Amino acid sequence: MRKKFISIFLFIILLILPSISFATVDNGYAITSYNININVNENNTFDITETIVANFSAENKHGIVRTIPLVNDFRSSTGQEVKNKVQINNISVNTTYSELTTKDNLSLQIGDLNKTVKGPQTYIIKYTYDMGEDLIYGSDEFYFNLTGKGLDTTLNNVSFTINMPKDFEKTKVEISPGAYDSIEDSNIFYNIEGTTIIGYCNQILQPYDKISARIVLPDGYFVGARNNNMDYYIIIGVSAGFVLFAFVLWFFFGRNKRIKMDMEFLPPDDLNSAEIGFLYKGKATDKTVLSLLIYLAEKGYLSIDKFKNKYGVTDFKITKLKDYTGKNKYERKFFKGLFKKKNSVTSDDLYQKFYVTIDNIKSDFNKKENKYKVIDKKSVIAKILLIPLIFIIFLLITVKPFYDIGETVEIIYILVIFAIFTSMFLYACFNRINNWIKVFYVFIFLLLVTPYFGKVSNIIFAKPITGITFLIGIACILLLVLFYKIMIKRTEYGNKMLARIKAFKHFLKTTETQQLEMFVESTPEYFYNILPYTYALGISDKWIKQFEKLGVDPSEVDDPNYNSQYLMSDFMGSTMHSISSSMTSSPTFHGSSSGGNDSNFSGGGSSSGGGAGGGSISSW
Repeated sequence: MRKKFISIFLFIILLILPSISFATVDNGYAITSYNININVNENNTFDITETIVANFSAENKHGIVRTIPLVNDFRSSTGQEVKNKVQINNISVNTTYSELTTKDNLSLQIGDLNKTVKGPQTYIIKYTYDMGEDLIYGSDEFYFNLTGKGLDTTLNNVSFTINMPKDFEKTKVEISPGAYDSIEDSNIFYNIEGTTIIGYCNQILQPYDKISARIVLPDGYFVGARNNNMDYYIIIGVSAGFVLFAFVLWFFFGRNKRIKMDMEFLPPDDLNSAEIGFLYKGKATDKTVLSLLIYLAEKGYLSIDKFKNKYGVTDFKITKLKDYTGKNKYERKFFKGLFKKKNSVTSDDLYQKFYVTIDNIKSDFNKKENKYKVIDKKSVIAKILLIPLIFIIFLLITVKPFYDIGETVEIIYILVIFAIFTSMFLYACFNRINNWIKVFYVFIFLLLVTPYFGKVSNIIFAKPITGITFLIGIACILLLVLFYKIMIKRTEYGNKMLARIKAFKHFLKTTETQQLEMFVESTPEYFYNILPYTYALGISDKWIKQFEKLGVDPSEVDDPNYNSQYLMSDFMGSTMHSISSSMTSSPTFHGSSSGGNDSNFSGGGSSSGGGAGGGSISSW
């Protein structure tokens, strides 16, 4: 019986031993009294006096370390998560101390390195805690941790006084225990007299316990607070600086010289249509390369015919008339790509196949050695420099408002979705993807982002400064895009050729009827000779109308190398569009989308989550 009693007794001791050891934390000292007096000012600054009595039992202690947070993350009574940076001023301590400031905290090391302390010691710490502009939307709040959760010893005899500057609703006051809930609400007592709250806790606080005070106040309760908008002013300044930088780059490296045009009646230097298109635009495009089809037809190497396929749909057929005997590498590559396996091809033979030839020719044209003959290398580099500036501004104006309220997860989600689908859409735009695929990408993008649009706009435009910063940032991005578009400075040769091509183009668009008649009389095939160039320069419709003014039907002009009836507006319109679609089509790009949960930007929670102030107390 005695053994059984002893076993039960030991079992009970083992059960209560952890709580006993927890309640008697001994780090060589204990805080036997803690009083905090807070005078809240209308400008959202708090004049704080902390009176701490610490009883030291260890032999090697010099004093305490009081750590006060400079960055606060807390959740408002309405569920808004707020992050703000504070300033601490007017620090005074009743004994020797030193300061250490880090990114997130201010630490006061109180005591003398050359002296140790024993028994009870009283420390009086005074400072002004400057919260800055209130960041809660729709209301103001006083939300402060009267004691921090960073204690490494027990805290006894906690008392507090909060002096508010103006009246407030007593029902909006909440003094509550911290997140670990080892403090019971019934052990926290307070009384409100006018605008003063006086209270205490009759329970010993364990390490990581804290007590928070929250008072929900009407919007505008705090006035004249320190402006927290300096970061936004910096963002505006950086954005404007980027635009100024872009202007300087353009002025010195991207600005073209004025060109003087003389009259040009024929393509300069006997260049083919693709070469003329490359020199005119400074790069080869699908259209400039595709003009070689008309050019080779005009030279008698191939013919283009319409026919009805087995489904009764109008199709085209390109037939080789003779082998290519010229020396131009672009023409040869185009011709061989067409008739690689047989002497006659239709849309079925070219669809999602011939694009490889188009891309190869474009790559040959756009090689650096060719490009830098036309475009100044420095302007290309300057143009590339603008791309990261655009993204930096976008990140600054979108991320900062979210960061201020701690919504980092949503920032990452939205930016990832934006980046993925913007990239996919741009790929679709510039890589010959079918239009319905482009529409699909836009639809998916809007489907994923639209649910957040209201919340995003509410956050970005919640305060005047955030909305103004965003709009200025967007304006600066548009200006950078403009500079990106015009940042094309040509070399001396590039400028010379541009002047000649522009003069040739101007002649084709505006030539007098009498001059045109003269050319047609001397060269009946003049219409066809020029047609490939008009396609490369994007003026084929105007060129056809020029002949309409003469009352001449180009199809009546005798040219044995052409099925000339298809070189009318119908050919340059619907037929060439069909040919272009087939010859430049590539396999569909299949992008993968990144999903995401439909989490809310704001969440609920009790008052135990966050709060300003608090911090920790430890010994050294």
